[in-house]
Amino acid sequence: MNQDLTAPMSGEEVVAAREALGFETQEALADALGLEAKYRRDTVRSWESGRQRIPGPPRLAIRLMLKLVEIRQVVAKRQLPITNQIHEIVDGILG
Repeated sequence: MNQDLTAPMSGEEVVAAREALGFETQEALADALGLEAKYRRDTVRSWESGRQRIPGPPRLAIRLMLKLVEIRQVVAKRQLPITNQIHEIVDGILG
């Protein structure tokens, strides 16, 4: 993923990102982003449907989480000596 982290995301990209991050539900993604409880499911649903554009901060957070997953995969493939430490850091961030 070599792209501008702040570039707009389509609804399809939000769905793909949620699935790639392992969030099975829209509420799970909303929780990870710290969205207010009363709006969380409706907000993510509106992003995924394309009814509403995803604003900058949550869009950036999603892209950064995707980067962390990418880093975890690269580290695992290369079996770097600090693999366990990196996994612990990434797991701590992603939850």
